[in-house]
Amino acid sequence: MRRIRGFTLLETMLVLLLLGVTSGLVMLSFPADEKPLAQQGERLSHWLNALAERAEREGVRYGVAFDDGGWRSVAEAGRESREQYALPDGVALRLSVEGQTVALAAEAALPQVWLYPGGETTAFSVELSQGKCLWRLQAPGYFVFETTDIRCDDAENETPAGHDAAGSDGGHDDLRHRLSGADQQHRRPGA
Repeated sequence: MRRIRGFTLLETMLVLLLLGVTSGLVMLSFPADEKPLAQQGERLSHWLNALAERAEREGVRYGVAFDDGGWRSVAEAGRESREQYALPDGVALRLSVEGQTVALAAEAALPQVWLYPGGETTAFSVELSQGKCLWRLQAPGYFVFETTDIRCDDAENETPAGHDAAGSDGGHDDLRHRLSGADQQHRRPGA
């Protein structure tokens, strides 16, 4: 009789324990004010990717209506979509469409961003901020959503790689200019 080889219960439990300890250490590495921002940023990124895949799979364009309290999906005429997400207190949202900042209302009537079945999107960027921390997602016009690491004013006193001492990155949007003007005055150029 051949013996069936597999993992024992002890081995499986050990792997789960190691995964739990590792994920706990990763979560402890985030400052307390970054955790909700990181969670909301990941949630938005995953949700947009899933909606873009659904648009491609179903051959239907989906709109995203952003408002000052969150976002919701809007399906093409004749289809129902009720996905709606609210941001927690203290997390603010800022939207730019094709390089222009969009004033967000309490509830958006029409979508500002469209995801098309052919793989295209409206060119847009979304910024989530909490306190002095900022997270950003950009879509250049196709199903690629580029995200940035969370940047906080306290940790941002250094000039990021690719930026000159004045804070310019050679024409690309500088994440730091989105923070309040008072916070920017405390930066050390070239530090």
